[in-house]
Amino acid sequence: MKKKIKLFIKPLYTVLPTTLKVKIGYFRCYKKWPNTSHPKTFNEKVLARIIHDRNELYPIFADKYLVRDFIQESIGCDVLIPLIAATEKPIDLLEIQDWSNCVLKPNHGAGMVKIFDENPNFDLKKATIGLAETWLKQDFSKVCGEWHYSKIKPLVLFEKKITKNSEIPRDYKFHCFKQKNGSFNYVLQLVDGRFGEESRGYYNNSFEECIWHHGAGKHGLTNDEQRFLPTMLEFNQKILNAVDINYLRIDWYLVDGKIYFGELTLTPGAGRANEFGESLEKIMGSYWVD
Repeated sequence: MKKKIKLFIKPLYTVLPTTLKVKIGYFRCYKKWPNTSHPKTFNEKVLARIIHDRNELYPIFADKYLVRDFIQESIGCDVLIPLIAATEKPIDLLEIQDWSNCVLKPNHGAGMVKIFDENPNFDLKKATIGLAETWLKQDFSKVCGEWHYSKIKPLVLFEKKITKNSEIPRDYKFHCFKQKNGSFNYVLQLVDGRFGEESRGYYNNSFEECIWHHGAGKHGLTNDEQRFLPTMLEFNQKILNAVDINYLRIDWYLVDGKIYFGELTLTPGAGRANEFGESLEKIMGSYWVD
C-alpha cells in the first residue's frame, strides 16, 4: 500500500508550482510551515527571497564565472583563484596536457566538483569529460527552486588548486547583513573538513567566541586566522558598498597567508539548511532588514 501511495505522490509533486514545492521542502526539514509573507527567521527569509525576489544581479553573482569580474572590480584580481579554462565544451579540456593540482566544477550550481592532485590517465580524463557534460545538462534551478540558476549560461571551469595534495582548505563563509545606515552585521560560518569529518562553528559579529557549533569539533580559530579575518571583513564591506542587496553570503579561503575569494551565495541551502540552531536562526533573521 505504501509503495502505491509513493508512486502516486511522486508524479503529483513534480507538477506542483515551484512556490509550493519550496514550502513543502521547508516543511520536510523543519516540520512546520514557513511564513514567507512576513518571514522572521533566517531560513524563512531565504525562502521569501526565492519566491518573491527577482533581482537581476542574482544570476550574475551566483555565476561562478561572471562573478569574477565583479570581484576584480570591487577588490582586485589578487584574491581570485587562478583560472586555467572556462568552456561550454568539456571535450576542449583534453587539449590541456597536465591536470595535476587542478579543480573542475561548473559555474551554474553547487555540490559538483572534481579535484585532481595528480595528472589522471587518458581514460579517467575522458570519464571526467562525460561527467562534466552531465553537469552542463542540469538545470540546477529545478533542484530546489532557486530561479536565478536558470538564468546562468552553463560552463565548466578549470581552476588551479590552491592547496597541497589531499588538503581541503577551511571555508570562511560570512553571512553579511547590510543595515539601513550602511554598516553590516555578520555571522561567520567556519567550515573545516569538507568531504570528510566536517566541523562547523558560528561566530556572531566577533571572532572571540564560537556561539554555536556541530560536527567533529574542529571549529576553533587560530591566532593566524584571527590576524587575517579582519581583512576579509574589509573586503566584505567593499562588496556590500558596491551593491544594493541587504544580504549576501561571501566565502573566502586562507592558504599560506593568502586570501582567496570563494563565491557569493544568495540563497544558502535553499532555505532548508537546518544547521544554525533556533537561537541563531532568530538572530540572523533580525539582522536581515528590508
